[in-house]
Amino acid sequence: MLSICSSILLATLSPLVVAIFGLIIPVKKRLLLEIFTTIGCLFCFVFMLYSALIFFTGGYFSFSLFNIMPRLAIAWKIDLAGIVFALSVSFLWMCTVFYAITYMKDWEDVRSFFSLIAVTIFSTFLAAFAANMITLFVAYELMTIATYPLVRYNKTDEANKSAKVYLFTLLSTSMALLMPAIIYLYNLNPTILDFHASINSTITIQNNELLILLLCMLYGSAKAALFPVHFWLPMAMVAPMPVSALLHAVAVVKMGVFVIIRMVFFVLNVVNNQTQEPFYVLTYISIASMIYASVYALQENVIKKRLAYSTIAQLAYISMVTSLRTKQAFIAAMFHMVAHAFAKITLFFCTGVIYKNTGKTTVTGMRGTARVMPFTMTCFTIAAASIIGLPPTIGFVSKYLILQAFGQELTTLLVCVLSVGSLFSLLYLAPIVLQSLKKARSDKALPIKENCSWALFAIFLTTLIVLVCIAIPVDKIFLR
Repeated sequence: MLSICSSILLATLSPLVVAIFGLIIPVKKRLLLEIFTTIGCLFCFVFMLYSALIFFTGGYFSFSLFNIMPRLAIAWKIDLAGIVFALSVSFLWMCTVFYAITYMKDWEDVRSFFSLIAVTIFSTFLAAFAANMITLFVAYELMTIATYPLVRYNKTDEANKSAKVYLFTLLSTSMALLMPAIIYLYNLNPTILDFHASINSTITIQNNELLILLLCMLYGSAKAALFPVHFWLPMAMVAPMPVSALLHAVAVVKMGVFVIIRMVFFVLNVVNNQTQEPFYVLTYISIASMIYASVYALQENVIKKRLAYSTIAQLAYISMVTSLRTKQAFIAAMFHMVAHAFAKITLFFCTGVIYKNTGKTTVTGMRGTARVMPFTMTCFTIAAASIIGLPPTIGFVSKYLILQAFGQELTTLLVCVLSVGSLFSLLYLAPIVLQSLKKARSDKALPIKENCSWALFAIFLTTLIVLVCIAIPVDKIFLR
């Protein structure tokens, strides 16, 4: 029987093997590249699922590479947050590979594309199982470097400009803000940076110092796209659709909020545990991000960019509930992170298939799409309902958990904010669906055009999760 240590190592190293051999395979052996990548991502998901099953039955994994500082090593350890994040990413990598095989069939050389995607997944796994902030920081930076060539993959002037903004923003914020915050905490007590040992640590910091520290860590994790360091995300939409789908709905932005979850629940939760005031700043920043992004989403006609602003708004839900620092808040944050990943990647997948078949990229140009592509628009509608928070989708459960997490903290203001957030989601997603239902201006009857077989299969898988995951026994999984 395979041990949890072996299964996690095999799952984590699978994308690295795919990345290396993907570059070795000759350009003309396109089919071999696709088969090898598909097998690699399938093995990765199976091993990660196996690891999750062992973990939920009491399995344990810990691995230390070397000491980077006294009492602090580059190390990995399995826990609930890590396995949930890694399992969802492994499944969505598999779906993205299925999708990209069809979507990028007209591209001549896709070796670097599949390899860079695989390296990104590898860095995500390193972050998911990171045992401390130093290891997480290294994985965070590795992802930034690996995704930079993907953002500029089209090699147009706009892509090059956007990629430079992307790289400069993410690297400068992490080095100027996040790293000094980590060093400051290390000088206070190295143990506090260990996500699992810090539970037994207590450190007293004045509220004003804690506030500065919190702000440095929040904006140092610019991948979370909190206002005002959100601008890189809409610009990064110049990347190919599979990149936008996986990286900007799953890996990159989820890495940002995952860092915030780790910092708040596993590091700062033991600092001045008796006071909540500094963390209200995170609540207010999240509300500002949500409203700002929602307003811009309403004004954006290009569907891809509208979805980018929607992502910023939905990420704000996660950071907002994280500010509560309670067990119920942790459950809500993790569940919404997963729920949003599946719904948003479905929206991106559908948008890409629509573009491939019809050339449509704008909201106003969606007339007649539902008649021509009924399956794609049905899946788009289901995913949009999840983003809004309507039953019977996974998004309904995550929004309910967020409301439940606030409990007694649920003031009239917060009720209004959460309600307005869902209303905004309805206002910027519903027009896409409604416009697609309108009859095309041409009187000529158009045939159904849904020819992207593997892409449609990927959409089916993610949509299925959006619907089926409403039955997840949250209390049994997250209240371990």
